[in-house]
Amino acid sequence: MVIAESPSSTEDVWCRICQRTKLKTCEVLGHPIGENLVGPAGRLLEKALLEAGFDPATVFKLNAVACSGGTPTMVHAKKCRLYWLDELTRLDLGLCKAIILLGEFALRAVTDHGRAKISEARLRSIKVDSLSFIPSNVLITATYHPSAALPHHDPSRYDEIVSDLLNIGKVRDPIKDVNFISGSSDISLKDPEIVGLDLEWKTDGSIHMAGIASKNEIITTNDVGSVLKWLSKLDG
Repeated sequence: MVIAESPSSTEDVWCRICQRTKLKTCEVLGHPIGENLVGPAGRLLEKALLEAGFDPATVFKLNAVACSGGTPTMVHAKKCRLYWLDELTRLDLGLCKAIILLGEFALRAVTDHGRAKISEARLRSIKVDSLSFIPSNVLITATYHPSAALPHHDPSRYDEIVSDLLNIGKVRDPIKDVNFISGSSDISLKDPEIVGLDLEWKTDGSIHMAGIASKNEIITTNDVGSVLKWLSKLDG
């Protein structure tokens, strides 16, 4: 299964029976309208699936936002969330091997995480609490949306999409939730063992952001004083 962003204007009027843009005849006969990923991006996805050894006919296509009309936002994603969740519950997920989120918006919409990045999610097993009804053996992962690999964007992304499809079963370590602390809040880690401390600097030499990664969690903060305070409490 693939979950993409939202339908294009063409996909919003694509006749599922005639396999072409809706005609007046389609309306008269009551043909079902709306087929996901049938435009240029969809054709590129089909090519990538074939190259990776998948039969496109066995891939179920879904969108995180149901209607076309401009660039979707997290507001649109939240409004449409119950629709695609309901559609998922109606499927025989015992036949599903993996769910691939196509692009950053689909990643953010499905995980309900407005700061999620596709570069960090690729080939990682993504845990989504609201999808707990999906069998545990069904991998949820992400790759670039095929539209990112179209000629007027970055064609080199195509090879990366194919590579991700070929390596679906070879997942990296899962994504860890990031706990952002603003202001002078006290830092508290469940596991005090520091794996890494990362500082992000501004061009003027000041520290913009600090990140602390322990074995089980990641904390970021824009208050460096709280980090120094926390470090001073550590033994040694």
